[in-house]
Amino acid sequence: MADWIADIVAGRADPQNEDVVSGVHDQIITELGFCGCGRPEDALRFLRDLLAEIGREGDAENRWKRISDAAGGQQKPGMDYFVFYQLDHLGLTDHGGSVPGWLSDRGEAWLAFLQSPHAKRYLEGC
Repeated sequence: MADWIADIVAGRADPQNEDVVSGVHDQIITELGFCGCGRPEDALRFLRDLLAEIGREGDAENRWKRISDAAGGQQKPGMDYFVFYQLDHLGLTDHGGSVPGWLSDRGEAWLAFLQSPHAKRYLEGC
């Protein structure tokens, strides 16, 4: 499968082209395991915000708490780790001494895409 998201971020694909739009939609559904029902746009906003938090520079002492809170760790113990394991499994983070580690190149591309104006159509309804 083509990596449409990386191609858009690198400027190799036109995000307005309908074939590219269709390819991005298929990539999101396939790679994230979405079935198309429910609230995929909310899931993508959650992913965007969490990747941004993982990629954010700042005080290392408070980094873990910020990221854990963003992943739902305060709501239910273990929720954050489940999410971190999935991000690592998807290749969106690199495993450091512990999950979540840091953003992989792929994670940085997904974050750049999800923060771009091109992602608007996916964040407002897949």
